[in-house]
Amino acid sequence: MDPTTILVIVIIATAVAGGAYLFVRLKGRGRARDGTVYHFRCPGCGRRLRYQSSQVGRKGKCSHCGKEITFPTVAQSID
Repeated sequence: MDPTTILVIVIIATAVAGGAYLFVRLKGRGRARDGTVYHFRCPGCGRRLRYQSSQVGRKGKCSHCGKEITFPTVAQSID
């Protein structure tokens, strides 16, 4: 094989490996480890918000009205 062919093969292999790496790294980002997402209504504006079980009891802000909220227990979630 000539050097140009080898270079093209190396570049393609690097691009495929890089894409696979990014896919694996970014696949689960922003989700609960088990993939479960729960919902509740903001007490300020009534908008349906989502959260993960790891957020239960933590404070945050409604993404719509900005009111400070505490994420409820999973038993209090709606769907």
